[in-house]
Amino acid sequence: MESLREKLRALHPYESFTKRTAMALSDAEMARFELHRLTSPAAVFVREKRFPLDFVHGGARLAEFLDMTQHDMVLVHNGDFSAPFCCTDFVFFDAETTGLAGGSGTYLFLAGLGFFTSDSFVVRQLFLAEYKDEVVFLAEIMRFLLQFNGIISFNGKTYDVPLLQTRCVLNKLHAELANMAHVDLLYNARRLWKKSIGECDLGHIENRVLGFARKDDVPGSDVPKRFFQFQQTGDIELLHPVFKHNVIDILSMVAIAIQSCRQFNLATPAGAEADKVKLFRLFSAHGDEPKAAALVQDSIDPELLLEYASLQKKNANWPAAVNIWRSLMTARQFTESAYLELAKYYEHIVFDYSKALDVVERAEKRRRVLQELGRVTEAISLDDWAHRKARLRKKLKNSIEKAAGSCVY
Repeated sequence: MESLREKLRALHPYESFTKRTAMALSDAEMARFELHRLTSPAAVFVREKRFPLDFVHGGARLAEFLDMTQHDMVLVHNGDFSAPFCCTDFVFFDAETTGLAGGSGTYLFLAGLGFFTSDSFVVRQLFLAEYKDEVVFLAEIMRFLLQFNGIISFNGKTYDVPLLQTRCVLNKLHAELANMAHVDLLYNARRLWKKSIGECDLGHIENRVLGFARKDDVPGSDVPKRFFQFQQTGDIELLHPVFKHNVIDILSMVAIAIQSCRQFNLATPAGAEADKVKLFRLFSAHGDEPKAAALVQDSIDPELLLEYASLQKKNANWPAAVNIWRSLMTARQFTESAYLELAKYYEHIVFDYSKALDVVERAEKRRRVLQELGRVTEAISLDDWAHRKARLRKKLKNSIEKAAGSCVY
């Protein structure tokens, strides 16, 4: 009959190894999978994989990352950095955990850390084999991360880094990551490719943007189960696919950064085409107006042309903005916002109420026809147009009366 202790151990997934399992975890067996004990007697192991700089992953040569400028990284990050840097100041970080929900009951057991040296790209993996040595494991992760000025992750701002900080707090370790730059490639991927590929999970991006599909890969949802099985059996071979999975995650991050940079430099994309409207907004926000203008050249996309017109409006380049609005008014597709912007221009900038009224009446007429056909997609209602028309008629009448009055001697 099982004792209460044995029953509780069977129910608790975080129970440390039994003595039999711990003894089975020999250094020789771990070395067979390129795992070496970090420090004796702690059950924390390190594994390193080195890749030459000309190694190609996801259609990208790893060395291309080193050619990225600070401005390229600002665009990937969609934000400025507090200090100048070079690409080798960043470490790629990806964690494998005992659950996908996060929270204080979830542990990190594998940390992948990717970084560049003078002649290679190194993926250093830290592996926690027994929970009792978590402090050693976390301290080594923090020690390594803090050698760099910034972190690059994929969904790390939401999951990996907060979980790491939580585990450090619970183990009374100081996690000094708040002041480190953190580039989360998930936000960049959504900005560039969500419109063309839909879902932006890592596997989907690998397939649609990087142009490859993993073979014999362990699904992320199976990773915790494999770790728990390892805890029960001590069979390290169960985790070999997880180590491989983690390495590919990090290599794919490098490839995503490189493919993003290619899009920023307006190179022909190898996979999915970037969302040009989002690219335009990104270039405009970071003062790269020549690239923003290059995106618009020969474009017939109404949304992109409206963005360009808005930029010209912001810069008070009214002739350029007016030309775009007029061209959109004559296009086959009804772009209601172009009518509205041109009406505002005539009403508030040049005070030509007659032309403003003409634009409003044309918009109202076209809107009414499309509404009857059930093909209206924009949000300006007929009541809005009617209200604007009434106001313009009143202004036009007042201006005519004022002009007539000024002619009386």
